[in-house]
Amino acid sequence: MKITITNNKLVPFEKIAEGVVFKDPTVEDYYIKTASVVDENTGDGIPLATISVTGLGWGTVCDMKGYFKVEVPVNQPAELTVRSVGYETKTLVLESDVTGNLVVRLKKSLLNLDEVTVTGTRTEKTVAETPVMTRIVPSEVLQRNDFESMIDVLEYNIPGLRFNTDPRGNNIQVQGLENSYILILVDGERLSTTPGGPIDFDRLTTANIKKIEVLKGAASALYGSSAMGMVINIITDIPKRPLEGWAKVRYGKYNDLQLDAGVGMKYKGFYAQTLFNRTSSDGYDLTPETPESFTENPSHHMTIEEKLGWNNQYSRITVKGSLYWGGKSLGKYCADTLP
Repeated sequence: MKITITNNKLVPFEKIAEGVVFKDPTVEDYYIKTASVVDENTGDGIPLATISVTGLGWGTVCDMKGYFKVEVPVNQPAELTVRSVGYETKTLVLESDVTGNLVVRLKKSLLNLDEVTVTGTRTEKTVAETPVMTRIVPSEVLQRNDFESMIDVLEYNIPGLRFNTDPRGNNIQVQGLENSYILILVDGERLSTTPGGPIDFDRLTTANIKKIEVLKGAASALYGSSAMGMVINIITDIPKRPLEGWAKVRYGKYNDLQLDAGVGMKYKGFYAQTLFNRTSSDGYDLTPETPESFTENPSHHMTIEEKLGWNNQYSRITVKGSLYWGGKSLGKYCADTLP
């Protein structure tokens, strides 16, 4: 028997069924519980997951098939904490009267090292393989928070990113760098045809985003001088079923209306998708003592986008086009005083 030191105590160390177990000598009565750790989606065993008995100072490690044995006290509940790289940590209370094999199901974390990214190298590589630090914002984050606009999405998920809005569009700043050094892509294509010019994010909808890839730092070797500060690649989704559709409506104060709708179809390698987005607002003024300026001017925007594509194992072809119209008008006072 070997001896190891845990919490400044000498603790016996032994191996049980390919799992390493640390036992607390102060607990005399315990029994061995057999269990397994599996992926919540696939049901496959997760090898080398760690299990610790909270507050009692011992734990174990799964074998290569996800099985483990752990010693828990008799006649008292035990709190188990299960961890594995790439999965969310799970804590559960194991009652002493529970019989049978225990199955612990772990959910993959948002930081998935097997996620494929293309922005950092312009080729498909997993997050673990890419040489460029890439942050991925998956669609689950967008659905969970239900953001109103693309600006809200970026401000929430990219620390240090600031927006300043003017009548021509949105100006971005990050780490002291402005539009000229921040590149915004949609499916790998530049969103703004004028390098360094304001960007109109009202053209984009949050309803059809698959993920957002963010490269912080210089990427000029791949994208030119406009990528010295940051690259944000907004990747849209494609239909996955023979026929699908959705609609979302949001209405609020000041006649604030947001409508998103879409329909798509997929047949073998061919797919088609039509998206519709409309936003409008009467605007509002938080400083009525200065009627010559509105806090938020009245606005209306509408976008219709069509996407056609075909892909197989070796090639991919995508054709898309969009029609946009809209803008912002002056506040009521300003409009009334114009000649």
